[in-house]
Amino acid sequence: MSAKTSLSPASWWRGFRDSEQAQIVKRVFADNFKHYRNRYFLAIGLMVIASAATGFSAWMMREVINSILQARSFSIILAVGFTVIAIFVIKGFATYGHTVTLAMVGNELSAEIQKRVFNHLLSLKAEYFDRTTLGEIFTRATMGVTAARQIIDTVIMTVCVDLLTLLFLGLVMFIQEPLISIGVLVIGPVSVLFIRSIVRKTREQATRLLENLSHSSSLLKETVGGIMMIKTYSLEDEMSTRMGGVVEEMRGRNDRIAKLQARTSPIMETLGGIAIGVLVIYAGWWALNVGTDGLDPDYPGKLMSFITAFLLAYAPAKRLARLRVTLEKLFADVRYMYELLDREQPESLLFEGGEELMVKAGNVEVKNLNFGYGEHQPVLRDVSLAGAAGEKIGLVGPSGGGKSTIFKVLMALYQPTSGQVMIDGQDIFKATPGSVRGAIAYVGQEAHIFSGTVKENIAFGALGASDEEIVEAAKLAKADEFIAGFRDGYDTFVGENGAQLSGGQRQRIAIARAFLKKAPIILLDEATSSLDTESEQAIQAAIEELVEGKTTFIIAHRLSTVQKCDRIYVVAGGAIVEQGSHAKLIDDDRTYAQLFKLQFAS
Repeated sequence: MSAKTSLSPASWWRGFRDSEQAQIVKRVFADNFKHYRNRYFLAIGLMVIASAATGFSAWMMREVINSILQARSFSIILAVGFTVIAIFVIKGFATYGHTVTLAMVGNELSAEIQKRVFNHLLSLKAEYFDRTTLGEIFTRATMGVTAARQIIDTVIMTVCVDLLTLLFLGLVMFIQEPLISIGVLVIGPVSVLFIRSIVRKTREQATRLLENLSHSSSLLKETVGGIMMIKTYSLEDEMSTRMGGVVEEMRGRNDRIAKLQARTSPIMETLGGIAIGVLVIYAGWWALNVGTDGLDPDYPGKLMSFITAFLLAYAPAKRLARLRVTLEKLFADVRYMYELLDREQPESLLFEGGEELMVKAGNVEVKNLNFGYGEHQPVLRDVSLAGAAGEKIGLVGPSGGGKSTIFKVLMALYQPTSGQVMIDGQDIFKATPGSVRGAIAYVGQEAHIFSGTVKENIAFGALGASDEEIVEAAKLAKADEFIAGFRDGYDTFVGENGAQLSGGQRQRIAIARAFLKKAPIILLDEATSSLDTESEQAIQAAIEELVEGKTTFIIAHRLSTVQKCDRIYVVAGGAIVEQGSHAKLIDDDRTYAQLFKLQFAS
């Protein structure tokens, strides 16, 4: 009894309705269908017309046969012939209409989903990007976009074309040969039993394939980004072997998915062949033993109409049987995208209800700050420091001590586990992140340059700035001279990540952005450490102009950079271990003094 129940259409439908796959289908439609419903309904209407035309074409085979065998009237044959032509013309235009409509709506839908996913990525906390590989981000952001569209298209096409076509053709079959039609219905439940295990195996392989794809994307990014080191250390063979292993694993999984999807063909071909064979035997038996004497004279046309309907129904029936196998790969892709949209909380939710930070003087105070990347990974321990308006504050200490993390917390990129960061007496974690970062200009050790022109890159400091303001900022950053030397000046294309620029040129463009931003608080994270002496001197002069009158925090390993600071904090092991002016810290003869002696021993 249970075996029969498991094969029943009602049981199959209940199982699918309550499954994770059905929930994904519901969500994809809920998220995307409503906005485009008018055009989708137009496409559905055209699909109904095309499906009805297919069913009617099978019905007309009865009239074709009977008009030829019985009517013996050319006018009737002519009418039947023109009716058949009209049916197929209508079907052709309806098919064209729904195909084009679906394609255009699908393209728009894909674009909207892609923008939604990209905007969600932009809204995430910085720590998400610290713990997630580029390959995984790329895979989650791209694979699900196409899959969501394909799910909608596949479901609509299957329900409105294949299912409706089957219903129309089934109606024709039942009217012509009700007894045989009932026998044919046995094929459906039998096919479900075989396909169920295929669906489960396809789901497993599709999920693992996405993991392989993320790995390969990350490896490709690492290879392109580290190509100089790879060539310098002759690592081509090693990287080739790594990528080859990942690609071969992906190939194997794709092969297994292809085999699983192809298994539906022998199943449906065998079941279809059985049905067709039985039908041929029956038709032959009828022709040899019964004939037409004394029976319905329309029976030859009925039989032909039934056979035509059955043959036309075979292809959509096979597609319906493969539906869940086809969708399973798409479900894995969409699930991967929804994990990004659902599990990763937008940054704005952390500061929901926050007010705009109003900064006038730029006084900064950090009180008892604690932070960790994980429950058992404390990075900052009870950190307290301050910078009054216009002061220069130095942060020094061994690498990995937590200096850069302090900057990330100051910019509200990370939220501390406890403690406060106050700017002009306002808690930055009760303000909107945009208003906090709007008061801060940051220049790091590695200046990120976007693909575009020199002017566009400087303009990122203050979107909407005039050409005159951009040029003025470049002059203050000592960048105007080398920009003027370019053939296209400020319209020079700099390449991906500023490939056409030297390190010093990239750094001066970053400083020009900071000038253009005109923020009251400046954060400098090893802004000159990777440059040669000549470039450092030029940039140091620009920085001195940049920080004039601003509250400035400077991270430096070269202690000469912070000697003139109003106050210096020594950060080690995530804590402040010393503080004071350069002279005081030298007199104390502790960590700072030891570092100073090591650097200036000569």
